[in-house]
Amino acid sequence: MAANNDSLPLVLVVDDEVAIREAVRDILELAGVEAVLAANGHEALEAFNRFAHRVRLVILDLRMPVMSGLDTYHHLRKLNATVPIVLSSGYDEKIAELDFAHDPQLSMLRKPYALDDLLDTVRSVIAY
Repeated sequence: MAANNDSLPLVLVVDDEVAIREAVRDILELAGVEAVLAANGHEALEAFNRFAHRVRLVILDLRMPVMSGLDTYHHLRKLNATVPIVLSSGYDEKIAELDFAHDPQLSMLRKPYALDDLLDTVRSVIAY
């Protein structure tokens, strides 16, 4: 988890699967976007607190051990009500609990997602 270049947009990528975190980071970095990685909700909150001034987007997996994506989402909203959050999941059970209409900074990216879907989603949220 390292953020080095203050001039690049910064995305916090939260997923318990190492391969997904690293693949998303690599894709984003090739597109000129820096990524900070977190393996669970606790790490995500630590990273967000550390880089809050730079985080332009959070990509958040819903199904994680330690702290669920849903709990992490609620904690992030307490820290920052306006940071864009993209929920990433292949499952629907927890999504029904969220009211997307009352959180205009919340969107969804269904797993498995293609490289183009990821980049289109990131570009639609942050201009870079």
